[in-house]
Amino acid sequence: MGNTRLNILLIITLCAAIPSATAAQTNSPPPPSASEMRELYTSLDELFKGMKNGDVVVIQQHLSGLSEYKVLLEQNKDYPAFLRDFYRGATFSISRVTPTADGGMVVDVVIQLAGGSRSVTQLNVKRFDDAPAKWRVIGVVKEERTSTRNAHNK
Repeated sequence: MGNTRLNILLIITLCAAIPSATAAQTNSPPPPSASEMRELYTSLDELFKGMKNGDVVVIQQHLSGLSEYKVLLEQNKDYPAFLRDFYRGATFSISRVTPTADGGMVVDVVIQLAGGSRSVTQLNVKRFDDAPAKWRVIGVVKEERTSTRNAHNK
């Protein structure tokens, strides 16, 4: 009889735990749809091309609420040339996309400069239906370390 009570208690405990585990899983944001991912990649590709081309108009279309870049983009006449020089030969790639609870996404962007420097930046992006760019950068979440690779140290 003792084993039966123990088994019943174990079953009741497991049944009580299963709904809370299921509820915890449903609190995480759903993965982005294929069309959202296409729109995201298209928007960010446009931004990356704008950065490489020094096209401040395109860059502004892909940023929202980032006032720290406003002066650079609107008033610094040398900034487009700086961007073209800085990003000449650079590659941009998206290494991870994580949905957020507010419907946005955190995007890990790897920037490999022609000189060997590599950085990973996490961008907080949000969808804007009424904007030229469907997905816009609304913040930089975190900048990770930048590494320099010397060609002689391979």
